[in-house]
Amino acid sequence: MIVQFAIAVVCALAAGSVHFLALRTAARMLRDRRTAPYPSFIAILLTGTFGQCCAAFLFACGYAFSIQLDLGSLKPADATGFAELFSFSLVNLTTLGLG
Repeated sequence: MIVQFAIAVVCALAAGSVHFLALRTAARMLRDRRTAPYPSFIAILLTGTFGQCCAAFLFACGYAFSIQLDLGSLKPADATGFAELFSFSLVNLTTLGLG
């Protein structure tokens, strides 16, 4: 259980760092270019989407690592491949849930 918690903390910190770095970079680039409001909004929205996809990827890697270590209730038979883990990660990360 402690190993699972450690994997979750590492994934959460990495995801938060990716979000922070992506949004900070986008904000700096937009500030220097003096872009109109609508294109700036689109750029920030796309940057946030990119950050969410990166976070989902990181958590999918955490799920795959947990499966390899035989931790938790996820079993190799539950996930047919990395795409399945990525989809599972997106569903849970976006709070859509599974039910």
